[in-house]
Amino acid sequence: MIKQEDVVIIIKDGKSLQYNPKDYLNFHQELSSKDREIRILYQNEPVFDVVVPKGVFNPYGGIAAQAFMSGVLSGILDVQGKGVLDLGCGAGLIGFCCILKQSQKVLFSDLHPNIGEINNHPLMRSQDQVKVQDLCAGEAEETYDTVFMCFPSRSIERPIDPESYEMGILRNDDIVFRAISDVGKVLAPSG
Repeated sequence: MIKQEDVVIIIKDGKSLQYNPKDYLNFHQELSSKDREIRILYQNEPVFDVVVPKGVFNPYGGIAAQAFMSGVLSGILDVQGKGVLDLGCGAGLIGFCCILKQSQKVLFSDLHPNIGEINNHPLMRSQDQVKVQDLCAGEAEETYDTVFMCFPSRSIERPIDPESYEMGILRNDDIVFRAISDVGKVLAPSG
């Protein structure tokens, strides 16, 4: 059984945060207002650090990424030797866990242009890629064994700021249905 509590995300400058996580919009707007370094722990042991670039959704205080990371790091979600698509990758946490568990390759894909920093992370390998794209646009059919996507958490009825974390996590369109359709095309048989 996946234990999301086995993964802890620590924000290095968390004491300076003004908003409470229960104030979702203001909390995440504050988190994404500048580059922030976070540390990933698995069963209380440091795994890796990463900088979440300004404007990119910061998973601190969230639960979806933690559950996926716990599943990968525990081996319950087996990615060894597999092609992985980290869809809506943000800072790349799930993809980096896949690299640590010897995935064949990882494609980090997101709408936000600031994800390019993932290329500079020490865990990146030559076979891994980072692409700014809408869902699976341009990906060949049946090329990935595993796809991870943390679905948007809220729907809002106002324009979305394309420079902020809202672009990927807060949606007022049909992204969930498009994602299911797109992912169905890029998954390999039995993926």
